[in-house]
Amino acid sequence: MPKMEKVYDISYRHELLGESVPNREKIFSIYEDHTDILVKGAREAAFGHKVNLDDGKEQSDFGL
Repeated sequence: MPKMEKVYDISYRHELLGESVPNREKIFSIYEDHTDILVKGAREAAFGHKVNLDDGKEQSDFGL
């Protein structure tokens, strides 16, 4: 489904039908398709990409 149709569908369902749209169906950025919601403790949620880095002493695992 093209992005603008998806934005319309989500808005219609939420605002006019009163439906609770699950996060997995929502668009968090119209520019980046892979944007995630990042929550750390009690701080406000941030949007971006989660990157896991390892110092390489035990394993060379970079989870990008």
